[in-house]
Amino acid sequence: MAENAENLEIELDGKTVRFVHRLLYDYKTFDAAIRQTEAQLEDLFPGRSRSYIITGIIPSHSPVDTSETERWGIERVEGRRAARLRQQIQDKLRWKAGIEEALALADDVGRRIYQLRYAEERPHYRVAKLLDLPQRTYYRLHKSFIVLVAKCLGQA
Repeated sequence: MAENAENLEIELDGKTVRFVHRLLYDYKTFDAAIRQTEAQLEDLFPGRSRSYIITGIIPSHSPVDTSETERWGIERVEGRRAARLRQQIQDKLRWKAGIEEALALADDVGRRIYQLRYAEERPHYRVAKLLDLPQRTYYRLHKSFIVLVAKCLGQA
């Protein structure tokens, strides 16, 4: 309960709150989105090893790595799109880990709020009713959960 009181003292700006809400709604699709982005990277680099596709680093013992000039040419041609896709994967992995940490730190009510509000996408009034909480108490606990998630994501 002390953690909830501490979380209520932190004020988040509207942009951060919207960002956290979007991530909580999207959390259930992160695994599929990561797999899809990895598949796009694999399409960019047919015949390359998985470690190269994910990291972008050609191993020094690779028979493909013949010279620094060739490496530079490969990076220049494939670089921008591949870098953007790799960054998307890293962002989603970081966000997923942050939300999982927040869910692990949250109390039972916080986890139920996540499940009902974001995983099942129920409206606020329905979640409050299902949790048998007055609306004011529900909104206070919901805000506390959002602040906890923002902290775990490094946004607060």
